[in-house]
Parts: sequence; structure tokens; C-alpha cells
Amino acid sequence: LAREHGEAGLVVLAVNIDADREKVSRFLEAHVPTPAFRVLYDARGRVMARYGAEGMPALFVIDRNGTVRHVASGTAGGTLHGLGAVVAPLLASGRP
Repeated sequence: LAREHGEAGLVVLAVNIDADREKVSRFLEAHVPTPAFRVLYDARGRVMARYGAEGMPALFVIDRNGTVRHVASGTAGGTLHGLGAVVAPLLASGRP
């Protein structure tokens, strides 16, 4: 998604709440060797608390003004499926 919509202004950030950064690095090297997103570390869970994440993983689409436009949490239902349909109109309107 980041590669597909990056030129239109989409920025993808991953926030990891695990205190073991090396564990995350190994996972990314094994499963996402060339990520199109930055990984931020938040071992204290402040980001999760601020946006009210109710489960892991949590996914938020936040526009350029900081307004949450879409929320999905947990693994049920595939949080990434259909995300393009959420992001595309925001990009077209210049909001993300």
C-alpha cells in the first residue's frame, strides 16, 4: 500500500510496542526485507493509549490534520483487506 500510494502522499508508520528492538529487526529481516514504511518504537504503549487501540494488531488511518479516519484491530477479518478503498478517497481529496 505504501509503495502503491506513496507518491500521492501516503506515509505508513508501524508502531511496535515490544521492548526488544532486536526481535523486531530479526522479524522484519525475515519477513519484510525491504519495507516501504518506518518502524517506530513505543515500549510504553503511549501511541496505543492515545488512539484507543482495543487489540493487536491495531491499524489506524490518520489524515494530515490528525483526524482518525479508519480503525481496525485484532486479526479477525484481515485488517489490511480493503484498506486501499479507505485510503484512495482520502488521497484523492488531499486529506491524508
